[in-house]
Amino acid sequence: MSENNQSTQDKAPLKKLASAEELRGRRSGTDNSGKPPRKRKLWVPLVALCVVLAAAVGVYLYTQTLKPAEEVATDPAADYVDQTVKLIDSSRSEIASVTVEVTGGDTFTIVNRNTYDENGVKTTPADQVGFVLEGMESFDLDQTKADTILGYGANLTATKMVTENAENLADYGLDVPRATITMTYKNGASTQWLIGAQAPTSTGSYFMEKGKKTVFLLYASAVKNILSTRNSLHVVEMPYTIDPTTVKDVVIEAEGRDTIELLYTMEDDKFSSYSVSSVRILQPFFYCAHAERCEEFFNGSAALTISEYA
Repeated sequence: MSENNQSTQDKAPLKKLASAEELRGRRSGTDNSGKPPRKRKLWVPLVALCVVLAAAVGVYLYTQTLKPAEEVATDPAADYVDQTVKLIDSSRSEIASVTVEVTGGDTFTIVNRNTYDENGVKTTPADQVGFVLEGMESFDLDQTKADTILGYGANLTATKMVTENAENLADYGLDVPRATITMTYKNGASTQWLIGAQAPTSTGSYFMEKGKKTVFLLYASAVKNILSTRNSLHVVEMPYTIDPTTVKDVVIEAEGRDTIELLYTMEDDKFSSYSVSSVRILQPFFYCAHAERCEEFFNGSAALTISEYA
């Protein structure tokens, strides 16, 4: 049996051993043919990633073009253009008088009696009457209103210039002006200004210096003050105040109507309240009066004010 095994082993093919070249090739990464093994293509996923990123950027840029433009906040003051024109720029200390001649109406001259120091600070005369109407010194002139009108002789600004060369003054109501204002200064100089018609698209009125052709627009409040009637410049304060609780008897006489007289009876000359027992109608007949209506009547009588000098 041992001889059979020995013969079998003698007949088995011998395994070829690797040569030195083959061993060196395996260590250097080559195969049996001497070529290197095939490597993985790493550039393929890189290219794909770049394509995806490019597509994302493209989509983002496209969506930005579809977004509505953002509103940019604007400052209204930046678009405002000041069209005002300074017509008179002087000092009140230089004004002697202002004369207003309303066409078909009053003519009056406001005289400046105040004195001024070098800084323009005003000193009112001892009688506290800084402005008077010329020739009507006893006229109780409202000092605030007079100061406003006279002040236009020192400082007057037009809303804007309408035209620099008016060919037809009738277009502006300046051929027959509503009023002529004469500004007279202490150095003897004077200027005259004309107020024309009210502008159709504005509350202001056309305004120009007499003898020139430039037409301006003068704001409404200045026109209203200048066109004041003489009597509207009179002081309209009540000579005294009335306390309704001190009124005992009220008589109202009206032409063509019955005279009405109400009597309030006070206890110990002290006011208590209006009641049926304390208020009586004496005229046009004697009767008990309506207490609440009489209270309104007495209070209204005490609150009377003067609206204008006549």
